[in-house]
Amino acid sequence: MYLMCLNCFNVFNPWNVKYDPKEDKNQCPIIHCGWKLIQIDENMIPIITTLNQKGYKTTNCCSGHQWSFNSTMKAEEMSGAYIGFHPLVRITSAPDGWVIEEKEGGGYIIRDEGELSIQRNWGLLEKQQWMFQLCTTALKWAMNLPELKWSWDSNGYTPRYE
Repeated sequence: MYLMCLNCFNVFNPWNVKYDPKEDKNQCPIIHCGWKLIQIDENMIPIITTLNQKGYKTTNCCSGHQWSFNSTMKAEEMSGAYIGFHPLVRITSAPDGWVIEEKEGGGYIIRDEGELSIQRNWGLLEKQQWMFQLCTTALKWAMNLPELKWSWDSNGYTPRYE
């Protein structure tokens, strides 16, 4: 798990930065930045950076937890990959192997189609390879999205869909 600033997109090792996971005001240590740091899985760093730089503001993400899969876990208890988006961001396509869902309270989330929960007899290496492939596919998808511009209007900042 790393820390990333969604303003300057610098990534930090949590051991090298003052960070308290219980505190909501952990700030980027870069001078003149000071934005909030988020926790992020290593595999998600390039995806989340690309999406946010292109204007697709994200709210949360996970690359999955291959180490938590065991033979006694039920499929619904397993954690797969997902990316949550700001409520004003419309998502109309998903990477191969991912599906789009509407979030409670508005907005969208993309998540993997659940292959890991189907392949529960996979070993750790196979699960890690599958997760890496999901993230690779998501990065290619993010890189091919058009830029989403935000503008100021009477409702505040809103995305402009052209």
